[in-house]
Amino acid sequence: MVRHDRHFGTPAFFGQRIFFVISPGPDLLLSSSYSTGRGFKSGLAISLGIFGAGLPQTGLVAFGLGEIMQTMPKVALAVKVIGVCYLLWLGGISFALGINIHKVLSMPKLTN
Repeated sequence: MVRHDRHFGTPAFFGQRIFFVISPGPDLLLSSSYSTGRGFKSGLAISLGIFGAGLPQTGLVAFGLGEIMQTMPKVALAVKVIGVCYLLWLGGISFALGINIHKVLSMPKLTN
């Protein structure tokens, strides 16, 4: 078993996470473009979606999913295969429904 000496511990991890959350990045670009282009409700909805996706991700990282994946390659492969299947499923549904990205981007604003 791989043992890593943790010099900083949990408070430093969450401090780093807060820094990454408040620093500008793709999430900020996405939420600001939705807010300016489609209105407050759309911006709030996308921000809540980003927040909701970040919670389980942070929990998995905090509880050591990375270390589990390093020590158990079959688990890492399973996570990759599940991710590929999910992306193929999303693409298949988009293709079957004829979803056009240009139509999605030109959708009207939600009313404020």
